[in-house]
This record gives sequence, C-alpha cells and structure tokens, in this order.
Amino acid sequence: MTSWMVALAMNMKKKFKLGLLWLARGLGLFWLARRLTRHGIVIIGWHAVSMTDEHQRFPELFIAPETLRCRLRYLQQHFEIISLDEALTQYERGAIRPGQAVLTFDDGYYNFAHQAAPILRQFQATATVYLLSSHMVNQEPFHAPLIKDMVSLAPLTNGCGDAQDVRFPGIQTPQALQTEADRKALAGAAQRHLSTLPMEARTAYTRQLAESLGLDFEALSRQQVWRSLNCDEVRRLAEDGFGMQLHGHHHLNVVDFADRALNDVTTCRKLVEAASGRAAQHFCYPSGFWTREAWQMLQAAGMRSATTTRQGPNFITTPPFALRRVLDGEEQSQIEFEFGVSSLRWLIHTFFHPERRHSPSEKRARYHEDGVLF
Repeated sequence: MTSWMVALAMNMKKKFKLGLLWLARGLGLFWLARRLTRHGIVIIGWHAVSMTDEHQRFPELFIAPETLRCRLRYLQQHFEIISLDEALTQYERGAIRPGQAVLTFDDGYYNFAHQAAPILRQFQATATVYLLSSHMVNQEPFHAPLIKDMVSLAPLTNGCGDAQDVRFPGIQTPQALQTEADRKALAGAAQRHLSTLPMEARTAYTRQLAESLGLDFEALSRQQVWRSLNCDEVRRLAEDGFGMQLHGHHHLNVVDFADRALNDVTTCRKLVEAASGRAAQHFCYPSGFWTREAWQMLQAAGMRSATTTRQGPNFITTPPFALRRVLDGEEQSQIEFEFGVSSLRWLIHTFFHPERRHSPSEKRARYHEDGVLF
C-alpha cells in the first residue's frame, strides 16, 4: 500500500471516529457517562503550552494557549476544578463530592510559568506541576525533545542523488537527511545514543549535534522552549497556589530502574520541597511505567499518591498509587477531549474488562518504539 493510500485510510478512519463521537454527544451519552461517574474525580494531564508554534511541530506534547482556554471553559461548565491535595483529602476521608476535576502538567517546562499559569489565573483554576528536579536545579535543557526539534528544523538535502549520507556525532552509521522518514530515523538514533550518556555529558552532545546540523545551539537555548522552571519560579508558583510535585530527579521509570527509584524520588522530593517551601507528596510515574511492586517504594518515600497514564475516573476504590488520568494535547480535537473527560470510554472498557473497574492495569513497557521524550 502506497503512502498516500495509508494517509487516505487514516484520514477516513479519523473522520469516522469523529462522526461517532458527535453522534454520541448528540444522543446525550457524554452527559450520561458524566452522570454515572460523577463520584469519580477526573484528572487531566498536559505537558506544555506553546510559546510560538510548538503545538504544530509537537501536537502530542504541546497545546496552544487558545486550545487550553477552550478546554478550561468546557471544564468549568461541567466540573468543579480542585487541587490534587484536596482530591487526596477527600479520598482519605472516604467521601468524594460529585463532578470534580484535577489539572496536572508533567515535567515542569518553563512555559508553564510563561503561558499556562496566566491562563489558569484568568479562570481562577489551580493545577499541579510534576517536576524533574535535576533540570530544575541544573537548568540543563530537556535534551531528547530538543534533539527531535533540532532534527525537524535542520534543512533537508536536495535528494537528487548527488547528496551523500552524513556522519553525525554518536551515530556509527552515516545518515541521510533527504526525507521526513530520514528525520525520524536520525532523531531516534540520536536519542538512543543520548540515553547511553551520563547526565553531565548530555548538553555537550546536544550542542555538538546542533553544530553538525548547521544550527545555532545558543539561539535555540535563548528561545527557552526546552528549559525547565528554575527554583525561583517554582517558589513563586507555589506561593501563588500551584502545586509543585514530583516526576523524579532523572526521569527514571520504576520498572527498568527499580533499584534506583527510591533514591531518585527521595532526591526529587528534597529538592522540590526546598525550592517550593511546601510539602511534596504526589508522584507521577515517568513514561507512565508502573507496577504494584513500586507502591512500597512510594510509601517509603512518603508519597500520598501517584498518577498513571491509564484513562478514566478515580473512585474511593481506586488505589491512590494507581490514579488514572486523561492525557491531552493539540493532536486531540475538542470533541475527543470531551469524550475523554466524560469517562464514556472508561465505561465501555470496564464493561468488557470488569476486573479493571477498581484498579487499572500495570504498564511495564512501551507500546511502540518511535523515539523517547527523555
């Protein structure tokens, strides 16, 4: 099947799905699902809010400011937005008020302070930020997505047969850069090499790769797209009522790095609490990987909750170390977002898998290999 046929099939599938969602909403199924799950708290997860056009280049990771406003207008019409601390207090008391939602942002990008926080203040809404403390303290960029961005910005060679493959640092095999498929292959290879380097060597490698791509690393850094909140920004946000919580020190998932996870979470907690001046007792699993074996480690680290990437509402019966979230980005349309937060998908899923009604399934590995974010 040719590429245009694949694209056509995917486009038709997308239109068919959207048509079903519009029909479901028109029939009142979104409302019915919200009603049936009203005593479950919906947690929404984002990563970053665009400062320029990042949501066009990375729609799975970024959301446009106006899209975020649209999401918040919808949430305020149908939910009471509460803090994660308030949600856990209700869990621990054993009584959840109906129709509530919690907002979260992963990784602690600088754009949360620059873009997301002002919009949230306009809506008088609070949110939790899950921070990577190594980036917060060292102010090194988020290397893996920066590499992907650099490769996307690098000019393609002419592709007329006279262009030769190029050797890039850290990659043994010369790489072509003539098509979008070449871009994806190069970004994946560079990210895989990055993952083998010690943390203190990653900025130097990223700078070297930028030079080989003909890009100005310092100019890219000044845009601040891929930098973290710093300690002063974390403190000011905490004073403004935003929750500063934990995503680990080095983004080590608790499956592949089970032996280092406790130290990673403990270090993150110490640094985030020092920066924010507030208690940090909520954790977000890096890469969404989690197992029940990790719960003992989280208890030892003093955690009250941990969020996964499984979709659906959270009830009194949902384990606090396996909280579900609805992840969102610019790649989702408004109707798809409404479908997600309605919990209709979860109701359908648990009808066929009743054993997952109370606790979501574990995630021990990636579902596909298309590069990594960290």
